[in-house]
Parts: sequence; C-alpha cells; structure tokens
Amino acid sequence: MNDILFYWSAWICWIWATWVMDKSKNQARIATFSLVAIICSNYAFSIAGYTVNVAVIFFLLLSVSFVIKKQLAKQIYYIFIGVETALGYAAIHLLTIFDPVLFILPLNIMTTIFLLIITGIFASQINDKLFIIFFSATVGEIIIGMIFGKLHLHHEIGMSGYLTRMALPFMIIALLSTLKTMGMKNKFV
Repeated sequence: MNDILFYWSAWICWIWATWVMDKSKNQARIATFSLVAIICSNYAFSIAGYTVNVAVIFFLLLSVSFVIKKQLAKQIYYIFIGVETALGYAAIHLLTIFDPVLFILPLNIMTTIFLLIITGIFASQINDKLFIIFFSATVGEIIIGMIFGKLHLHHEIGMSGYLTRMALPFMIIALLSTLKTMGMKNKFV
C-alpha cells in the first residue's frame, strides 16, 4: 500500500461529494472521478514494452478533457505550462535517483512543493491548478518511464508513489480552497 495517501484522499473526496455537497453535476462528477480513480489504480497493462498503470491513462484523459473545453489561447497556455512543469517534475525525480543526497526532503515532498509553487504562479482557479497537477505529474511519469525504458531499466509508469505525489498537492489545494470558501461564507470562525 505505497499509495495509501491517495486512497485516503480519494475516499474523502467521494464521501464529501456523496454526503456533504449539494446535489449538482459537480457532485456526481467528483464522486464518479474519485471512484474510477480508485478502481483504475489497481490495474496495469503492458504496451510497447512499458508497464503502465491504468490510473495514468485515466488522469491523462481527465486532463485532456479539461483542457479541450477551454478557448484555443488557454489550451495552448495550459498545455505549455503543463509540459514545462512535467519536465521539471521528471527532472526532480531523476535528480533524486542520480544524487539522493542533493535533496534534503523526500521526493514526495519536493514534487509537492514544486507543483504547489508552479500552480500558485500560473493558475488562479482550483480547476486550473488541478489540471496542472494531474497533467504534469502524469506526463512527467510517462517521461520518466520512457527514459528508464531507453536505458533498459524496468520502471512501471505510474507506480512507486505516483499517486501519492499527485494526492499531496491535491489535498493541500482542496483544503486551502475549502477554507477560503468557508471564510467567504463566514462559516469559518
């Protein structure tokens, strides 16, 4: 259970959407996405010599479906930011493998800090921030898997903490957004 934090955050999202949120399309979407993400995280398949977790494909499709709904200028902006962040994500991951002494904090914390800084700079709305996190971590994992594949090292794309590295910034952004919303409604005293 390497990704226990992901499972906890997904179940919390499902419980929140099912029992706390008002009935709406967003409520149904959040509950569905949470359950599908949990189900997909347990399966993997092989393609072209790579082993890929199904959750990688799910989050990639989720990200693409988000960005398709935007205007062309926004699509280009978010794809550019997402790819650049994915390269940074992959660079941090590869540096921790190459020289683990270089980083004081563990990989999960470093990628969380990196993703939170990037989303704080380049996105203002929670949906945009979540897109950057999901897209960047997913594409970053694919880049890492392809690099390891070229070096003939077996690396399963989307395994070994990938879901935790997405869950940490997701939980922080969701918590800050919830506190901000509660503060705006004067419920948080």
